[in-house]
Amino acid sequence: MNILIIDACIREETSRTKKLLDQAITTIQQVHPEANIETVSLAQTNLNWFDYQSLKERDALLAQKKLEHPRFQLAHQFAQADGIVIAAPYWDASFPAILKVYIEHISVEGITFGCNSDGLYGMCNANYMLYLTTRGSTAAEFEQATPYLKALCFQFGIPSFLDISADGLDEFNVDSNAVLQEALTNTKLLCEKL
Repeated sequence: MNILIIDACIREETSRTKKLLDQAITTIQQVHPEANIETVSLAQTNLNWFDYQSLKERDALLAQKKLEHPRFQLAHQFAQADGIVIAAPYWDASFPAILKVYIEHISVEGITFGCNSDGLYGMCNANYMLYLTTRGSTAAEFEQATPYLKALCFQFGIPSFLDISADGLDEFNVDSNAVLQEALTNTKLLCEKL
């Protein structure tokens, strides 16, 4: 079993979302000691957004069907995982930009998805995508990360989208410790079932 962890906790060890991720990893390791867990720490990568030149180079590789090129290593890693865990804090109604850049790098026709006369179809092995996040507010109606990641599950052929959040952590009338503790408990309980 291969579990891919995508860590978009830019504040690293001071991140509240990282606490949820640490709980998820610990629980998965306890329940599935045989699992191969790979982590992509986005804050430590040198991923760049696509500009004209890099897109031109990428398109040339795709046109030549050079899908084994090192440029597509992240896409292969994502496609081959049996489970995906994404941890990203709530930023500006979504998540940190580096996660979007990562998603652009793994969205590769012929690796993570395909296209035919019927439309898009997923090519990923994962049975689930688990999204962990913390939010300073409780304004969930403005949150755009969850619907976006659900749509990616459809595109990539991942049948189950799961999410856990700790909301309102920066609001004055909220016991942030209690909210975070509840999210940690929920993370543990959910990961025990994965």
